[in-house]
Amino acid sequence: MKTAKSAGGIIVCLTHNQWYVLIIKDMNDAWTFPKGLIEKGERPRETAVREINEEVGIIGLKFIAPISPIEYVYTRNGLITKTVYYFVFLVNKRPKPTPQEKEGISAAQWIPFDQAIDIIGYRQTNMVLLEETWKLLQLRTYKN
Repeated sequence: MKTAKSAGGIIVCLTHNQWYVLIIKDMNDAWTFPKGLIEKGERPRETAVREINEEVGIIGLKFIAPISPIEYVYTRNGLITKTVYYFVFLVNKRPKPTPQEKEGISAAQWIPFDQAIDIIGYRQTNMVLLEETWKLLQLRTYKN
């Protein structure tokens, strides 16, 4: 069985006392978070920042914290065990995302956190990410 390691980000923004999260629509037509393969010599957090920039064109991220890695198995020319390291990032304003269509990302949008819970894809893994991010945000104090 092959293994793969990726990293990605949960990007949040507090606007008018409401939390928003950035989600993307991937090549499987599912709403999820930006992520990509860790390149040789790259640290997971560096990968997350690079992938966010490449997949949605957002820069100026403020690192908040790492959250639990996700592991799953999928099939593509054989079984692959994948580990994805996720990090929570904050932006001050909701910059307009630019989806990287050549990577199969058809849309990217900011959505209120509670609505993301209703539409997020890959629920078995992404709900864990949303719940952990929400707990993290509740433990910290942020200003608009």
